[in-house]
Amino acid sequence: ASRVLSETFSFMQTEGIKNIYLLTAKEINFDIECTVDGTHPNDIGMMRYANAYEKIIRNILKNP
Repeated sequence: ASRVLSETFSFMQTEGIKNIYLLTAKEINFDIECTVDGTHPNDIGMMRYANAYEKIIRNILKNP
């Protein structure tokens, strides 16, 4: 995550805002093989996004 995004997320948490979540590139398991140009996701990248979102949404909903 960018510095600005990380700082904003931290600020919101310290302000007591609840139910906000941040997926990092590490949690998404995003790497150069997941992109068409180093930035934009290809099919593999989109699958990794989907898997990461499913994992965090299941955790939020307490659904195994």
